[in-house]
Amino acid sequence: MTGLQVSLETITRDERSVALALRGEFDLANISIVRIALADHLRHGRCVIRLDMNGVEYLDSTMLGVLVEAHQRCHDKGGSLILIGVPDRVRRVLRIAGLDRLLLTDGALGVGVEPGGSERLQRPAMGRD
Repeated sequence: MTGLQVSLETITRDERSVALALRGEFDLANISIVRIALADHLRHGRCVIRLDMNGVEYLDSTMLGVLVEAHQRCHDKGGSLILIGVPDRVRRVLRIAGLDRLLLTDGALGVGVEPGGSERLQRPAMGRD
């Protein structure tokens, strides 16, 4: 399915966290860009990773596997992988794969900004429809 160029841009980063923007179609042919970037940030202690998914046009099961792996590695280090700006087309793929109950997303979790600028996250209820 790869035909479009993909990009991964660092938006912000500090010692513990990073925000990355993804653009394009992510599949087996180009997934290494994401895998390498996430591994590098985790290696440098950034275990709170926010991925802006707004520009993702397509993702296959390989990309889903990378997201699950990153989620687990962040969790193991006391952090979180948070998907933000998730378009409906990507949200639908996550739901079909059953990952909407595992991965933190802004819409499903009610991400909000509290006074003082800190994020508030709520996990989805396991018994939801």
